[in-house]
Amino acid sequence: MDHSNDHGLSTWQVTVGSAQRPGSEPPCADGLHVHRKGERVCAVVVDGAGHHEEVVDLGQHAPSTIALTGMAMGGLVALITAGRMSAAYDRPPHMSAVFASMKPGRPTGVHCVGDFPDA
Repeated sequence: MDHSNDHGLSTWQVTVGSAQRPGSEPPCADGLHVHRKGERVCAVVVDGAGHHEEVVDLGQHAPSTIALTGMAMGGLVALITAGRMSAAYDRPPHMSAVFASMKPGRPTGVHCVGDFPDA
């Protein structure tokens, strides 16, 4: 995604989108967060299981925690940190999460945790 403009400067863009299945009942336990520092972009998507208060709360807090921790310390540390956050609840919520880190000239890094189906 690294392109140069007429002035020889590097220009690139990252497009982020999200979707939710129609008919999902509220409250929603899903979330996302995108953070940019210089040319690096970290993006996170989480999918909480169920509609309990605990999973909805974690779905609101985990995405920014993962993105900011991932920016500073890497995706693996970020996902472990978010996983440990579930111990703060009486009924630990279950959640899947994906963290991606992008920077021009570098490979895109992706870390994920949760119940992903076999391909």
